[in-house]
Amino acid sequence: MSTQPSILKNVFAKGLLNVFNILIPFLIMPYVYRLLGPENMGYIEYGATIFQYFGLLGLLGIYNYGLREISAHRNNKEKVGEIYRNLFIIGIVSNLFFLLIYTGFIFHFIANERLQLVLYIYGGNFIAQIFYIEWVNEAYEKFRFITIKTIIIRLLSVIAIFLLIKNPSDYLFYICVLVVTLLLNNVVSFFYARKYITLDKNIFTVLKLRSYVLPLLFILVLNNTNILYTIADRAMLGAYSTYENVAFYALGQKIVDMVKALLLSIVFVTLPRLSFYLKEDKQLYETNIKKIMQLILMLVLPCGIGMLMLSEQIVQIFAGSQYLPAIPVLRVFAVRLILMAIESILYNQIIFLHRKEKILVILNLICGGLNVILNFIFLRQLTPFVAITTTLATEIIFETLCLIYIKKKLHITTGLFVKGNIKYVLLSLLFIPVIFALKYIVINQYLFVCLSLLTCTMLYVFGLSITKDAVFVEIKNRIIRRDIKYGKN
Repeated sequence: MSTQPSILKNVFAKGLLNVFNILIPFLIMPYVYRLLGPENMGYIEYGATIFQYFGLLGLLGIYNYGLREISAHRNNKEKVGEIYRNLFIIGIVSNLFFLLIYTGFIFHFIANERLQLVLYIYGGNFIAQIFYIEWVNEAYEKFRFITIKTIIIRLLSVIAIFLLIKNPSDYLFYICVLVVTLLLNNVVSFFYARKYITLDKNIFTVLKLRSYVLPLLFILVLNNTNILYTIADRAMLGAYSTYENVAFYALGQKIVDMVKALLLSIVFVTLPRLSFYLKEDKQLYETNIKKIMQLILMLVLPCGIGMLMLSEQIVQIFAGSQYLPAIPVLRVFAVRLILMAIESILYNQIIFLHRKEKILVILNLICGGLNVILNFIFLRQLTPFVAITTTLATEIIFETLCLIYIKKKLHITTGLFVKGNIKYVLLSLLFIPVIFALKYIVINQYLFVCLSLLTCTMLYVFGLSITKDAVFVEIKNRIIRRDIKYGKN
């Protein structure tokens, strides 16, 4: 068996990357959102939404399938090579095919010239997606490389943004920077992956595409059911409301997504290892699922409640007073953060790893379809707040159905409904009176946010310490020993 990197090192590398990905928007978003304004940001976000519909088709779910299969067979070099060759060729064909369809759609159905230009530039992402083989590096747990590479490229993109974006008319340059950054990031990963996986010279004579078509089609449908949620919200806001409303919606989503990426790094870093455990040692797999669930809840509950209480200040700090309509949107997204953390484990680490894509497709279609129906019901009153509220409601239904399926059909204990998790809820709710009190004492909003974060963090850590929370104590002890493990290493 090949030596596996320490989970501590993987979590540290991924965590460092996600911390960096949070710091970068702190530098960029206040500058870009204020300079370009809600209208231009609306065009940018609406264009990104339309591209996502076609981009998901181009990706075909190759990332999800490749990560799962290579993680499970990474000790079989011949099998890994077969998976890589077939998925890479399929990716080339699918991305070029949907690039043609995407270009035809813009030409025939988009009349707004400004939106046309935005969409044509976003089309460059199809070329970038051809080289998107990060699933290989993640399957081999090369998180140190991924972190270093991404940090360097993102820093270059920040420099480019400050050099090229000087006034509102430069919004097209901003999109160009986003596309080039994605392309560069993917190309570097592509060449790095070839250090341990190579393309056969006779690649077209050793392909077995037929055996990959059906599972990829399942994942294609599965991934595209996601367009029935937040992507559908943004699309409907752009089509039936205003581009500015798309910007308000997207701002709330982006702020929460930054925090979500940091918190859920544990889920995605441990995914390759859990895929391996599920194949080799199911008891060890189930033990790790429960530990990860408790750890995620310990982290996400205080973050969600904290962001809910500080939404007004966060929006003003990030984007200014012209984006005040995004405040109620951010509050709902903060609550959604908690749901998404739980769902990421149920969806990715349990149902998907058990190869039950079919049930995910069915549940997503039902709940996503319900979300679109609700948006149409409230079409005359459709605002960013209404759109995300209907999405939150349907995602609660989706998560409930997933829990029932896991319990009844997979017979796995998730660790969600244990007494220890109630403690995290109660400690997090203490933030509400603390933040209310500080709001009346501290006038400066920057100082208010800093004091709120510091006070609530200290209160939460103190509560975990005096109650001798098992998860908290274990993490503290293992970090001290620099040997944190979820099972074997």
